Amino acid sequence: VPFHPHPLTLIKGAAPPLLSTEAEKARLVTCYGADELIQLDFTQEMMQDSPAVFVRNLLTRYIPARHLVVGFNFHFGAAGAGTAEVLTRLAQAYGVKVSVVQAVSGEYGVISSSNIRKHLAAGDLIAVNQMLGYWYEMSGLVCQGNQLGRTLGFPTANFLPPAGKALPPCGVYAVRICHRGQTYDGVANFGYRPSIQGGEVDPLVEAHLFEAEPALYGEHIQVFFGHFLRGEQKFGGLPELTNQITADGAAAQSFLATVPADAHLPKCLGCDTLV
Repeated sequence: VPFHPHPLTLIKGAAPPLLSTEAEKARLVTCYGADELIQLDFTQEMMQDSPAVFVRNLLTRYIPARHLVVGFNFHFGAAGAGTAEVLTRLAQAYGVKVSVVQAVSGEYGVISSSNIRKHLAAGDLIAVNQMLGYWYEMSGLVCQGNQLGRTLGFPTANFLPPAGKALPPCGVYAVRICHRGQTYDGVANFGYRPSIQGGEVDPLVEAHLFEAEPALYGEHIQVFFGHFLRGEQKFGGLPELTNQITADGAAAQSFLATVPADAHLPKCLGCDTLV
């Protein structure tokens, strides 16, 4: 039961970068076995509700629930006055049970969106993907580029990342690309293409598929980021750029050969719903 927009959009004027878009979250929820995702509209009125009013509206107007599950740090109501303990007490009046999930820690600390964003910003995809349980994803509609990659022998599928999405550092990554149920190994550059005259105003995902060249213009693709290879850099000319692209491709293939074919997918029910 997510809120839309993100509550901090109204409370503080801006939301943190999101790890999942609404569409990605919906697919993941389905993948993990939920029957339905119910999105609550977060409004100024809801923001001002006391904890008691929020719970009353939640259980009598929005969701006829019998059992609620929340995280240990869940807050609700005006000024975030409601806690998981308060919810447990208030819900009892409606005959509704509440389960509180405690913090889960792993090799990289507490598994939380803020911790995942921190490692993502540092380019630590190993930590990010371990905490997520699947490879970090960016997706979009493939747009027409300047065809330079095709000229160099490395055609790419280019798209702008979704608005509001948390972004990894600019650089080159070993990736898996999914399109219409098919999965391809590849290498992707994310950034502003400083070696190309004029560069880019907004960061762009450029994905090169190994041993495949499907027609992708105007198509929606998903790029799953498996490993950070190097930071984005500017090259002195096309020969130097071509040599580096070749080396990047080899490095990406070496990494991808070490991981299972489904390593990018969550280990859950219905994983094929993600592609």
